Amino acid sequence: MANIETVLQQIEKELGSEKILVQEAELETWAVDGLIPQGVVFPETIKEISLILRIAHEANVAVIPYGQGTKMGLGGIPRRADLVLSTTRYARVIDYDIPNFTLTA
Repeated sequence: MANIETVLQQIEKELGSEKILVQEAELETWAVDGLIPQGVVFPETIKEISLILRIAHEANVAVIPYGQGTKMGLGGIPRRADLVLSTTRYARVIDYDIPNFTLTA
């Protein structure tokens, strides 16, 4: 498994520092089920989301999707939360199926 710091550096190199959060003081607010991530990324396009997920997958880094922070207690409890992928800057939602908790972008 690659070092999470190396993964964060690679993502920052590709997307720029304005799309990544790594300051410890701010990461606690992005905790998922008590797990504080090592970084939060803010992609704006499908291409950026794909890039982040590819880099994370290759390094075996756990990624947690994060919208507006609601319903975070639903679903399975994560074992790890290395990286949070925030969708707050991605605003291209085509369909949202509320009963099935699915989103098409």
